[in-house]
Amino acid sequence: MSDEDGDGDDDEEEYERVTFAEVLPAAADDDGVAAFFADRWCRDDVHSWSVIRPNDDDDARARRPDDDVLRRLRAGFCHGDAHAIIATCRKPSNAKFTEDEIEEMVGDVRSRGATLDLPFCFADGARELRRSLARMAFRADARRGARSSDNVAALECANDVEVGVYLSSARGAEAGWHYDANHNVTIQLYGSKEWHTVPSGNVNVESARGASDAPRNVFELRDAPPDVASASVTRVSPGAVIYVPPGCWHRVVPTEDDDGVCLSVDVRVGSVTELRWLMENLHTAMCGYTAREKATNATLMKNAVSDALLRKAMRFFSLLEASADKDFFFPIPRALPFEHDLSDGLDLCASLQFLHESLPPDIHEFLPASMVEAEGNLLYNSMVILSKTRAPDQNGVYLCMRSTSKLTNMDYMRFKILCPALLEPGIDLLIGEMCYHEGEDTEKRNAHRESVHAEHCEKDPTYRKAWGDLEDVLVWARVLKLNIPKEDMAVAEPSQSKGSVAPKRQRR
Repeated sequence: MSDEDGDGDDDEEEYERVTFAEVLPAAADDDGVAAFFADRWCRDDVHSWSVIRPNDDDDARARRPDDDVLRRLRAGFCHGDAHAIIATCRKPSNAKFTEDEIEEMVGDVRSRGATLDLPFCFADGARELRRSLARMAFRADARRGARSSDNVAALECANDVEVGVYLSSARGAEAGWHYDANHNVTIQLYGSKEWHTVPSGNVNVESARGASDAPRNVFELRDAPPDVASASVTRVSPGAVIYVPPGCWHRVVPTEDDDGVCLSVDVRVGSVTELRWLMENLHTAMCGYTAREKATNATLMKNAVSDALLRKAMRFFSLLEASADKDFFFPIPRALPFEHDLSDGLDLCASLQFLHESLPPDIHEFLPASMVEAEGNLLYNSMVILSKTRAPDQNGVYLCMRSTSKLTNMDYMRFKILCPALLEPGIDLLIGEMCYHEGEDTEKRNAHRESVHAEHCEKDPTYRKAWGDLEDVLVWARVLKLNIPKEDMAVAEPSQSKGSVAPKRQRR
């Protein structure tokens, strides 16, 4: 089997992979893939196409539809075997379904007309769709050209990718009118469905909603359910793909099955609004500021916020306004590509070598100089927590990254990096420095960091290269950044991409 996306991971020898790019329109053309994200992604309209394409045989009489992608997708999803597919899925807790639970669900589909919504599928096909899309998002950067074949800028902030399945029988339970707060790219593998859609005109929704749900806030009250009489109907059969953006009202009705199975695969990409992410940053920064200023963030016990907290808040925002750097703000963490054999369901993992090899080839046009040697303060994304666990069977250490909102409890990152054991002292240093507070002796902290790295560089000549690789990955993943003094920064040369800044010092 060939390594189609060039990442060197050939652990699935029996499965002929289908990458996410292959299910997009004009997938044979890299520019066509980039164009899909530039022209269709997050637009307020539904788009459908088929992975079954005309054969290019010169003899028109011999032409047959090319259904190779559909064939490989079906193989990647257990050839439509409901029992086998459910066995590959996980619960939100990451637990597997028991044999009794699987039998009961299959019975619900076949005898009671139920439709199963299984959002966390890890069949071979699901894992490859998810991994290849995460890799596309990992390499995306708006500064590198929106239509570059190696870059899909619209995915730059797509940090949450899941692949699920819908299992039903003909005339099974429909999904009533609703909209989602995520992008849906749904591929029909067996059976047929009708998609009834009405664009809402607003792709910037922050939560899903059903038409029959009572409004939960004033914004939902103003967002009236659609006039379904104006709905468009798209019939999808095996090989058909439909893209439904966030906020688009839709209703899905199973109409036919193949040997009792109507199966569709749903690739979901999370959507986070600018205001939501700004509020996440502000809330986290404000909590840290009030803690440093010894202002009590007390439980609300009266119909007003304390004057002391209000004064601290006003002081905080005045400091933000005066600061040109806005160091408190971090972009949303990137989606990271993972390795199948190191991951366990929702617990994703990849080796440092794999992640570094997955970085864009022109990575150092956008990364600062090595943090081992650069002058300046190391800044941590305060919404990402670092910890470590040992990996004795792998002769290494796991750097664990987790980001769960203190405000909304929403997960933004859940990933482990398998690092060489020699990096453990540096990883301990990273974790320890997360507890650093403004006002502590910065020069002393920086000097200690430099001495630790220098000591281990001297002990093991490979330390410098390995640590530099980890820095590259963490900065590109938006977990760390280096606050380089302005006098050490130079505006990028005209030949570099717009908006990029490079330090004067050369990377060593």
